Amino acid sequence: MKIFVINLARSTERRAFMEKQLGDQNLTAEFVAAVDGRTLTATDLATVCDEEALRPHPYWRTPGMVGCVLSHHAICQRMVADNIPVALVLEDDAKLSPQLAVALPMLVDKLVSGEIQLLFAQANNEVLLRPEAKLKGTSSQLCSPNDYGPLHSSLGYIISLEAAKLLSEKRLPMRVGADSWAALQADTGLAQLRLTYPFLVEPANFKSQIDYLPQTSLVGRISEWVERYRVFPLHNMLMWRRKLLSKQRQNFQLVK
Repeated sequence: MKIFVINLARSTERRAFMEKQLGDQNLTAEFVAAVDGRTLTATDLATVCDEEALRPHPYWRTPGMVGCVLSHHAICQRMVADNIPVALVLEDDAKLSPQLAVALPMLVDKLVSGEIQLLFAQANNEVLLRPEAKLKGTSSQLCSPNDYGPLHSSLGYIISLEAAKLLSEKRLPMRVGADSWAALQADTGLAQLRLTYPFLVEPANFKSQIDYLPQTSLVGRISEWVERYRVFPLHNMLMWRRKLLSKQRQNFQLVK
């Protein structure tokens, strides 16, 4: 199975982190150079963004978010160009479950045309998950959510070629965020979204590279300084806050 890992060239620590995890499970991946939002010009942003659609959602219009969308878009284009039937897409801060390699063949077997299977998701509001298939040899199940609306995160997912075609044709100009799954499904005609639960990947405790805080702002510069030099105790507080926020967004409940 083809595995892509999206990785910024400057993020060598993350690349080593992913290489170690994949190697531990005898998984081989292709590292794809992410689009660095910091290098995008105003002209670049204007070219790829639907300004009117994004106006109500300025956090989707940040250079980091646009870079993230373009990085995932490039993988969809690559799948179409090379006729890759299915792929696992991982961002470089994904902590892999030790059961991932066991689960992958079963997930591919159950993948339907035009589908994306999320291996991790977050939700600000409660989402009910209806189990559809037990993944033998793991603690996870493949589930259908009752509502796509609250779902977000593009940390790790399995995508069919048909879904990649839909996204490659209709994702640009950019109208929604990289992980706004309900809007993407409505916008592109994805057949369905399903989730594995418990999740097979989860966020490692790295600082987000989306740059929700402008790097030129005072808060953005302080955050970057604390992260780069691991300033104690501020760095520990940031790590604790990330874990807390991630936990608060785990509003999932299995139903029969």
